[in-house]
Amino acid sequence: MLVSQVAEVAGEQRETIRTREKLGVYGFDRPKGWKRYTDLETLVISVHAALKRAVKDDDLAQFGCMLAAKAIMDEWTEDEQGVPYFDEETFQRERFLFFWRDAAGAWTGDIASSVNEIEAQINERIVKSYSDVPIFTTVNLATILKMTLVRMMKVQIKAEASKSGGDQ
Repeated sequence: MLVSQVAEVAGEQRETIRTREKLGVYGFDRPKGWKRYTDLETLVISVHAALKRAVKDDDLAQFGCMLAAKAIMDEWTEDEQGVPYFDEETFQRERFLFFWRDAAGAWTGDIASSVNEIEAQINERIVKSYSDVPIFTTVNLATILKMTLVRMMKVQIKAEASKSGGDQ
């Protein structure tokens, strides 16, 4: 995808994406100059943007993006030509990012795969952090991924329609 298409998927300005890329926020090792973004890069950028909007914290959004990228890469399936995709079961799977501050005040986190797992982690953090560092947050990664994948599909359909002269 072009940066303008990635920006549309992520709900960000092109300049914001370029600046974050230059600062190494996404962790991509890419050559300088005009380029296209892979689907995985688009997904990571969009997840970062959604996390940034949700948690309003640069460090936490970047940390969450790294956790999400690992989960995404672990869950890709490849077709016969090596093209990665999410199968239906993976697409429907629940995923939550759970973040908490450690004793030094730095963010740490984990991915949970069910509401029960999140509730257990929240209860554990409440017990462990009641008097020390009572800050934690949870983000529904599954919803962010699903919304991002739908936006990616819409942008790709729009691009294909404009190539063929259609108005879809």
